[in-house]
Amino acid sequence: MSFDINTLHVSGTVSQIRPIQTRSGIAMTQFRIQSWKEEVRCVAFRELANQIVDDYENGDRIEVKGRMQSSNWEKDGVRVYSYQCNVQHLIENGSQSAESEPSECRRSDERSCDSPNHCNSVQDYQGGPF
Repeated sequence: MSFDINTLHVSGTVSQIRPIQTRSGIAMTQFRIQSWKEEVRCVAFRELANQIVDDYENGDRIEVKGRMQSSNWEKDGVRVYSYQCNVQHLIENGSQSAESEPSECRRSDERSCDSPNHCNSVQDYQGGPF
């Protein structure tokens, strides 16, 4: 079993669900998870993005696993930095197999992206900061 230091596991209440399509036509959803004292910005792509839009409403409990991703841009001459969770798995019923490799899509326990190869890649958002 390999260990990936850039793994983020977040649970809390979902808010600000915003479905979008990238310039190349890929389904994308931006949302936030309020977890105890912190709010985590999240982004999901493809099938997983559609699943979140279809199954969740503001205030629903959600648990996700993904990778932390940073972005930066210039606004009014000042460099602005932002961080978000690039969601790779939606964990249902709080269950997840601890023995499985992080890159595997386990559809019996999690709703996940299209393929294990997609789970290992980070999709770049081409639309700018949100």
